This record gives sequence, C-alpha cells and structure tokens, in this order.
Amino acid sequence: MAYLPVPAILSVLVASPSPTMEPPEELESPEVPEAFAESPRENEAPDPDRTEVGILPAINFDSDLGFGFGLLTVVAKFSPNKKPFDWRIAVLAFATARDDGDGLEFPFHSDFVQFDIPQLFDRRLRLTGEVAFRKFSNAGYHGFGSRSQRVEAGSDATEAERNFHTYDRIYPSITANARWQLIDRPVEVGKWRLEVFGGTRLMYNAFNIYESSLLERDVLRVRSSDPASETLRDLLLGTNDHFLWLLNAGFLFDTRDQEFAPTRGTFSELSGRFSPGVDADLVYGGVTLSTSWFASLYRDYLVLAGRFVFDAQFGNVPFYEQTFFGTFSPQDGPAGGGAVRGVVRQRFAGRVKTVGNLELRSQLLPFELFGAKFNVGLTAFFDAGRVWADFETRTLDGENLDDPFLTFEAGTGGGLRLRWGQTFIIRADFAYSPTQDTTGLYIDVGHIF
Repeated sequence: MAYLPVPAILSVLVASPSPTMEPPEELESPEVPEAFAESPRENEAPDPDRTEVGILPAINFDSDLGFGFGLLTVVAKFSPNKKPFDWRIAVLAFATARDDGDGLEFPFHSDFVQFDIPQLFDRRLRLTGEVAFRKFSNAGYHGFGSRSQRVEAGSDATEAERNFHTYDRIYPSITANARWQLIDRPVEVGKWRLEVFGGTRLMYNAFNIYESSLLERDVLRVRSSDPASETLRDLLLGTNDHFLWLLNAGFLFDTRDQEFAPTRGTFSELSGRFSPGVDADLVYGGVTLSTSWFASLYRDYLVLAGRFVFDAQFGNVPFYEQTFFGTFSPQDGPAGGGAVRGVVRQRFAGRVKTVGNLELRSQLLPFELFGAKFNVGLTAFFDAGRVWADFETRTLDGENLDDPFLTFEAGTGGGLRLRWGQTFIIRADFAYSPTQDTTGLYIDVGHIF
C-alpha cells in the first residue's frame, strides 16, 4: 500500500531514485515519495554537497482499509559525484481508519525506518534496508481456492459477524536487500538494463484469532482428528506465533523509456524466494514470473499498458502468505487494489496465482501552477486473475476447492491520473467486479504497474 504525500515544507527532496532502484516493497509499506518539490529559489542551484530534511503528511484511501494518514520524515545527504544522492533515511508513522458500522476502527498500522545507499562499487550496487513494525487488525481469511465463499455482514451485524472473515496479525520485521547492475545501456542508444537482486527478511508473526471467526473454526478442525480435515491440515499452516526467515533472489530486465509513466518498452522479473523454516517447520519456496509492457498509441498522450504475473508457492507455506504474490515487490493478489481491482483485498488464497491487467492511459490537460508542471488524464482498465489452492486437486467436505481451469475473477473500471512533474503520479480508481458484484475505490500514488 502506498500513500499520497503532501509537502509540509517546500525544500524537501530535489533528487530521488527511479522506482527500479527502490527496495522491494512489502505489501502494506507506504512508498517513500519521489522528488516533487522545487527549490525555494528557482534560479539558484542547490549546493551539491548538502543535507536535506523533509517532513511530509502521508494520506491515501482504500475502500478495504479506509482513510490512511501519517507522517513521514526524510533525511537525504547529497554529494557532487553521487546520483541521485549519497544516502537517504526515511522514518514513517502511518495508520488507516474507517467506520465499521459500530464506531471508528483502525485496521492497519505501520511504523518503519528505511535506509537507501546507491551507487556503491563503481555505481553498480545499491543497498537498501528496513526495520518495521506493522499491525493488521482486519487481515482477510476466506479459506483456500477459487471456490471459497464470503459471508457478507449486514448493516446490523454483530462484532463477531463483522469479524467472521478477519483476524489480527502483528509482524515486526528486519529487511536488507542489494541490487547489482549487470548491464545498463542508456535511453539515448536504446535502453537495456539487466539487474540481479538478492536479500533477506526476518519477521515475527503474532496472531489474535477472533472468536467465532472462520479462521478459528478451521484451526479447531485442523487440531481435531477428523480425517475429512486433511486438506486443511496441509494448507492452514503457521497459525501459531512464530519467526519467519525469507531469502530472495532474481533478475530484472528493463527497456522502458522511463520508470514512472512509461510510454514504450517492457519491465520483467524472474525471481525466487525461500524460507529455511527456522520456526514452526515452515520450509517453503516460491517463484515469480512477471512482465509488463507499454506501447504508445499516440505520442505520450495515449498509451496501452499490460501486465501478466504468474506466482507459485510450494512446501509448508504459511496461510497468510497465500494471499500475496511477487518477490521483488510483494503485494496483495489476485484480489485488491494492486491486482484485480473491485475484488475485496485478500479475498482469495492459494499456492498458485495468475494476474492480468490491461490499461488505456491518457494525458489530456497540461497546465502549470506555481511554476510546477501538471497533466490530468483518464484511465480505463480491465483486470483478471485467480488462485488455485494447490498444484494438485484439493477437496474439502467432498467439494473441490477450485473452479474449472479457465474461470477467472474480473474487475473493470476507470480513473483519474494527475501527473506532477516527471516522476510523481496521483491516481484515483473506481472499479466494479462483475464476478463478485463488489466495488472498490482507491486513491494512491503511482500506477499499479
């Protein structure tokens, strides 16, 4: 989850890395914003050897989580021979709030300290890391497979009925990552960048399982001797408090003309992740193949963009990891505002996932305000995706957990885009899922791919 930053002071950041050089983003991590502030004196060049401090409000909205608010502090050290900076540290306190029908609740909370050190070892190596504390009080659980059912809570529902598909998860973590440029040919001669990345993450997971919830019911079934619950015993893993250690590595291939609002080129990831099972016997792995492509239909004003993702997990996969996809930049999927828009976040869980997105992006109305350049555009999109509970056919209580192979969840809709300068994009998307008959509203930063 990203957020919409609003300048608190004008001289905040004057340089920032491309998103292909950002650290792998956790699902709920708000993004450190890119440069969007002008120097207080436009005609005066900033000191190339300086330290800058910025304080930014962090604001967003997601119909699944509510209104997001927080405060971000960024300290960046600039040097004459280092681009975009010598180092950067970001500190964030962030939460979301919404009315659950019985008063105000705060579904998500995130605090972190991040560091970013680019251009080491002949400007080819970038090191990033994070120390974070997160709490997700309405994490979703609906069972496994594409046939899982959702029980909607009515307007007069009790607290237990509202919590039927949720649980509480607290997960502090420490993350470190590195990226190495193998090939970096500039745009002027036909951009062609190949990078290898690797990293590690240590996380502690603590759970509060709500009384009378679906997760409580299924955990009790797993602990029983009922032979009909064998499938649940294989899939519903990691429900006790535990440590999780993850290792990841992969390749990134980038031919985009630019990273923030590309009009041509591709961006692809081939990667893997592995947990050696330091606790609760959670030994498992995962692979990701993701490719995005961009084609200009009319200059920079009309662009067709598409993405396809295949993600598979194998071994003793924790149940909460089965609602995510991706290695380099993990996110909710296939349901939610970053995958199939209009479908409730974490609606589906399974070890095999596919996601497809198609967008028509436009820039229609350029204008200037206080010396800054803006452009307003419209976007139309269609999303599709699905999960499979496992590589083999799984049944529970005599029913197959998955629909036929070519059955997918879908979401469609449109939205507004506000481009600020060259690197900062605000999006507002409204989506409807004809397969789930649900809607979603998402106000955030950046395209979803």
